[in-house]
Amino acid sequence: MKNPFSRETPVRRATFHPVADIAALEKVLAAAADAPVALLLHDPWCPISASAYEEVEAVDSDVFIVDVSEQHDISRAVEQLTGVRHASPQMFVLKAGTPLWHASHGRITEAAVSAALADN
Repeated sequence: MKNPFSRETPVRRATFHPVADIAALEKVLAAAADAPVALLLHDPWCPISASAYEEVEAVDSDVFIVDVSEQHDISRAVEQLTGVRHASPQMFVLKAGTPLWHASHGRITEAAVSAALADN
């Protein structure tokens, strides 16, 4: 039984939404017209990407995710649409079709992503 006087804070967790195709990517970008959207380019076979995924998993937000090992066309489209050279892992906070913040590899942390979402 849980102690009703406990000061434990609830664990935050990201809700991941796979981006299945270019049409889905366009819907993500459309959703970013009014509010910032988090987008993670992730390679499930890469240990560095696994570390980034764990960091993003702790973000209290919806996160759209692209499997770059399977979805080369989507990762290329993200590069073209954002003007940011592809890297994996790579994290974006997008608004109105513009990258407000992006990072790759070890710069992807829960604190950095949460701050980027809160600032925008």
